[in-house]
Amino acid sequence: MASSVTAKIPATTSNCDAENPKLIRDTFSMPDSDYQLIAEILDRSPAMAARSTKSEIIRAGLKVLHHMDDEHLREVLNQVQRLKTGRPAKQRPRARQPVTKR
Repeated sequence: MASSVTAKIPATTSNCDAENPKLIRDTFSMPDSDYQLIAEILDRSPAMAARSTKSEIIRAGLKVLHHMDDEHLREVLNQVQRLKTGRPAKQRPRARQPVTKR
């Protein structure tokens, strides 16, 4: 990214920060390199006295993206590798070869 985000992000921004927010479970895929970035951030968080989880790191990233202007958001999104969506196809079992008697 050419420039860094300098805007201050409010501690509370929406209904998402309510005392008892409705939690939604979801699944998604990411390249190993992105997963490694999460691991690096997890390693850095204890040094900042801010122990975090993978979910908290992703949610913090969403807040940063939300507060970016359109130009910077477009720059960041254009840097993200496009992935093939959906689950991998299941392998079909091989058809049995007929047993021939000799």
